[in-house]
Amino acid sequence: MTTTTTPPTNSAPPAALPKIPDVSADRAAAQIILETVESTAIATQADRDNVFAAMSSARSIEKAIEEKFKPPKQALDSVKRWILDAEKAALALPLKVRDLATRKLREYDDEQERIRLETERVAREAARKAEEDRRLAEAAEVQRTDGEEAAMQVLAEPIPTPVVVVEDTNERAAGEGRTMRWKARILDATKVPREWCIPDEKAIQAHARATKGRVPIAGVEFYSERDYSVRSR
Repeated sequence: MTTTTTPPTNSAPPAALPKIPDVSADRAAAQIILETVESTAIATQADRDNVFAAMSSARSIEKAIEEKFKPPKQALDSVKRWILDAEKAALALPLKVRDLATRKLREYDDEQERIRLETERVAREAARKAEEDRRLAEAAEVQRTDGEEAAMQVLAEPIPTPVVVVEDTNERAAGEGRTMRWKARILDATKVPREWCIPDEKAIQAHARATKGRVPIAGVEFYSERDYSVRSR
């Protein structure tokens, strides 16, 4: 028995779209700090302390802006989740039809292709056997007229592989598009050529952090970059 999924049409929609918070004062304060940093050339320890203090003040403004945007972002996420859930429920049945129909069509077409290829193989073997019989008859005739050596030359000639093509009679339905998508699966990773192997950068980066670049990897350069953060007090 087929079960159905009903879209959540009775679920209440989220509240109205949220408004963008007013951060004009935060932007003005950040602009003043930016101008201070832009005009400061670090030549002394005091200059350096001033620049870091400016970065610390800017970080405080950054946190304040993020806090102001949290409520509208959360409300917007709720709206998006509600829409996506409704769409997913509405699409459940047509997608199930597509998946089931695709599986059945693929099974039928694969079987028809197997039959076609088997028909080709049988016809190819029959054509080759007919050519072998013709060659034997020719060799017998040559042996009768020209001797055994000439007959052996006839038999020594390679028999070409017969070209037999059985047309695909599996017709398309009205409006049907059919695409043959080629894929690959790895059977033995140790035999895959080097040009088809991609280094695991994520693992290499983790190795760099864990060893601080002290344990080398051939073909890889480890380096460090300074970064700065403001610690909470």
